[in-house]
Amino acid sequence: MGCVVVLETQTKPEHVGDAKAFLRNSLKETRVYDGCRGVEVVENLDTPGNLILYERWDSRPKYEAYLAWRLESGVMDSFAAMLEGEPSIRFFEGVDV
Repeated sequence: MGCVVVLETQTKPEHVGDAKAFLRNSLKETRVYDGCRGVEVVENLDTPGNLILYERWDSRPKYEAYLAWRLESGVMDSFAAMLEGEPSIRFFEGVDV
């Protein structure tokens, strides 16, 4: 089944467009990273700039290797500068129901 990662952010109002452009560009590399099955981005209709990245990965360790690569490269620092507060990262797996 793999792992679902939900990353939620609140973008600073003056950086909403910049954050979307940043994600549009940087997610190209994410989508081809080893273990990534796909990434979708949605925005809260009631709170502009509240972005959620819904990511599907082969496993949590694959995602964690990806995240370490992003942290080491400095990309996450660039993105974090556009955010209000820390992003929330949650991990899920399918349930046989």
